[in-house]
Amino acid sequence: MSTPWTTERKSRFQLARTAGIGPLRFSQALERFQTAEKALRILTDAGKISPPSISQIEDEIARTEKLGAQTLLYGDANYPASLAAIPDFPPILHVKGKLSLLHQKSIAIVGARNASSAGLAIASQLAKKLAEKKITIVSGLASGIDGQAHRSALTETGSTVAALPGGLDIIYPREHLSLYEEIAESGCVITEAPPGASILARHFPKRNRFIAGLSLGTVIIEAARKSGTLITANFSLDYDRLVFAVPGSPLDPRSAGGNHLIKEGAILVENAEDILIHLPQEAEPSFSKNAPKSQKLPPKEETTPSLFTKNDLQSPDIESEKEDLPPHAQKILCLLSPVPITIEALILQSKLSAQEVLTTISLLNLLERVSLHPSDTISLAPQK
Repeated sequence: MSTPWTTERKSRFQLARTAGIGPLRFSQALERFQTAEKALRILTDAGKISPPSISQIEDEIARTEKLGAQTLLYGDANYPASLAAIPDFPPILHVKGKLSLLHQKSIAIVGARNASSAGLAIASQLAKKLAEKKITIVSGLASGIDGQAHRSALTETGSTVAALPGGLDIIYPREHLSLYEEIAESGCVITEAPPGASILARHFPKRNRFIAGLSLGTVIIEAARKSGTLITANFSLDYDRLVFAVPGSPLDPRSAGGNHLIKEGAILVENAEDILIHLPQEAEPSFSKNAPKSQKLPPKEETTPSLFTKNDLQSPDIESEKEDLPPHAQKILCLLSPVPITIEALILQSKLSAQEVLTTISLLNLLERVSLHPSDTISLAPQK
């Protein structure tokens, strides 16, 4: 059941959507003035803030409800304790799906968008095993590792939460529309952005903080040294949550970030048991409020989603120039790593026909881009 919209609750929404009011100023205002209604009146009269009108707030509420979602505000009884405990909590959460999942034991699984076949396989294995143990899988609906973790959790219990950088009606990437719909039906989709809010690169780190904040820990699978995935790990450290990493080949740039985290003290993960032994036994663990440790974090803007104004959908990826290869060849190279995998697994992961994969492998072998091994296995060729 949704929380009723009292005058005070609408005032909290209004304060949270005021430009220049981030989580810190929001909580300071409530602490100082006791109520959001009083804070709005005094700060507005003093010319300190210029909040949106009540009609604008009611419009956002109506648009959210039209999407079949509900709104949680910091201070609500059903606001997730895990997020309430972080210093830069999202004051507003729009939620579509099973709200109960936000209060259960959860682990974030995140990683490379251009994941290898081996990376996708371990993401699938971990998500399935954790879901079997009633652990909710949290991720960001991105291509690669994120999408694989969501899908695999859904095959077990439906216990997965997708955190979005834009509005609930802005699905990114578009090819994950059916996955989004399945999560909204069987799991839970959350965002702090209003309906219709488009996506810019700077919104992804804001999204990553509540992926980390919702979870007891974050598992990193394939992340380059300068990957955005490592921002999520950094947030987990800042929130005193666990950081796990799956090791990878030192020859694969996608493994450099995870391998570095392990060197720095992250928990090495080879299977789900490596994660489960570190988790509390309680179904709904408790969280204590912690002070921010800003030295571990990149600078963050003191803003709210009221600044989502542009309508251009931009990808956050900074991609290297595409090679002059056919699309199938680029896809196969992306799935491969220095670690050999079976050609059968490659066919399954690529979603190409066996003939298309075998023809592409022949081309890549001629170009000396892949190495063929016994037992019908294949890997990237060593760099010369």
